Amino acid sequence: MKLVEEAWNSYVKDVLPGGLSKSSVQYKETKRAFYGGARSLIDSLLKVFSPDGEPTESDMIMMQGVQDELDQFYKDVVAGKE
Repeated sequence: MKLVEEAWNSYVKDVLPGGLSKSSVQYKETKRAFYGGARSLIDSLLKVFSPDGEPTESDMIMMQGVQDELDQFYKDVVAGKE
């Protein structure tokens, strides 16, 4: 399962300019930033999750907040607001 890759492909389709070459600087830098952001988010979440390994209600609330924030940002990008 490659969730980040699937998300990246969706981002390319929905957000990046059509016809943008995969060898272009813009494509490469955008992909690096996308994957870097994903890694940073995972690293941050793993530091704050409950240490017993079982998600708590607080963990789930935090994850929902992250999901909501990222969904809104994506909608804003698609709408040309970001």
